Amino acid sequence: MRLDPEILDGPPEIGARIFVLARLADAEDACARLGDAPQAATLRELRVALRRLVAALAAVSPALGGAAPPERLARLGALARRAGPARGAEGHADWLQRMRGDLPAPYRGALEWLVDRVHRRAHAAAEDTVEVAVRFRRLAPRLHRDLTARRPPVAARPGTPATFAAFLAGTLRAQTRALRDAVIAVARAGDAGGLDRVRTEGKRLRHLLEPLRASEVKADEALEALRVLQDLLGDWRDASAGEAAIEGALLEARAEEARRDEPTIAGLRPGLLAVLQLAQNRAADLQARIMAEHLAARATPVTDAAYAVVAALEARDGGADGHEAGPPPVPERRFLVTAIPPEGRGGDVEELEQGWLPGDGSESVGVTRAAPGEQWFRAHAPGRGRPGRVQSISRTDFEAFWPLTEGRRIAKRRHLVPTSPGWHFDEYLDRALVLAVAEEGNGSEPPAWLEQTLVREVSAERGYLDATLARRPARRTG
Repeated sequence: MRLDPEILDGPPEIGARIFVLARLADAEDACARLGDAPQAATLRELRVALRRLVAALAAVSPALGGAAPPERLARLGALARRAGPARGAEGHADWLQRMRGDLPAPYRGALEWLVDRVHRRAHAAAEDTVEVAVRFRRLAPRLHRDLTARRPPVAARPGTPATFAAFLAGTLRAQTRALRDAVIAVARAGDAGGLDRVRTEGKRLRHLLEPLRASEVKADEALEALRVLQDLLGDWRDASAGEAAIEGALLEARAEEARRDEPTIAGLRPGLLAVLQLAQNRAADLQARIMAEHLAARATPVTDAAYAVVAALEARDGGADGHEAGPPPVPERRFLVTAIPPEGRGGDVEELEQGWLPGDGSESVGVTRAAPGEQWFRAHAPGRGRPGRVQSISRTDFEAFWPLTEGRRIAKRRHLVPTSPGWHFDEYLDRALVLAVAEEGNGSEPPAWLEQTLVREVSAERGYLDATLARRPARRTG
């Protein structure tokens, strides 16, 4: 998954919907791959996809504006939790297998008994995951309808983030703070009582950072620092879970002896105690390493890198290039004229065709033709609190989008004024209209020679905006 500039710089609700829909599609794909005979790998993919979907919904639900009812999140969360024990059983079985080389030969029979016990539980948990898949297949279409349904526009409340990047920045800042608070709490207590909370907060932070890995916002450093910490915490969690499971196995062995009234498995006890000792030593070593390498330093490699991502997202409000905004530029001014006077000719000329895509009228595609050749582009109009943006696209992409703009197009010839930089004339080729334009940032008054053809300024008249003109029938002049 990748959040590109169009998503990051767009409205929060649209970005949030796209974010969750992408995670929903991942989960639906994983569910489809289960087939008639689910394998351990495909079941694992479904569990991971469900966790990511739940995390995405929980993280961006404030931006969805009610597009996904709370009961959907509650049901998805219940499904993800139901699938969770299967992952724990698989992890425990793998962890026990890795202990084989550290265990003396006389005790390995107990290890085999324990591994077989865990595998049986893993198999039962896998069957439960299959039932989760059945229920998810029924729930997914409803969530999809929720997220894609048309909703009436709602006035933004004061303080609402203007872009999805700004929303993500606030969410990431809060989650990074939550991780840091958990780390500080454990470091002060000096024990493992809060390590599970550190692990949970770290997972939530990772789910937010992962979609930014391949975006313009560089999250790789934060993700790598987080991976190192999470790997250690995961190993510690497996060792700690192993301790609890072995203690349970000891009780189960004693119960089996009592049930059969014969010491059929009495010989397992020494081996189980040996495995328990290995688990305790491993958990203690990992805890000491986590404390020394990460928590004592307040996990600053992780939190510092995460705050750098927050800063990069916040900086996008300053413009598409990510720099801080300066004083607002002087807006473009447009003047209706009867013709291009002689002083306005003689400069560079380019032709432009532009069409607006279906939707809210904020997105268009076009082509410019000038001396260097043709260039194709895709433009996004500025919105509340966010700048406009133009990006180059290929001719293939342009030709794919262009038919969709039928009935919403303009064609014009742009004349740059050689004697007055910052001014140009737009001579529309599909209607009898000529405009003189003072380009954005040009605060100068119209030159004196423009008076001979000037009718009036139309900057405040929406009817003379290209996006509005494109929706009026073109009247070509011969």
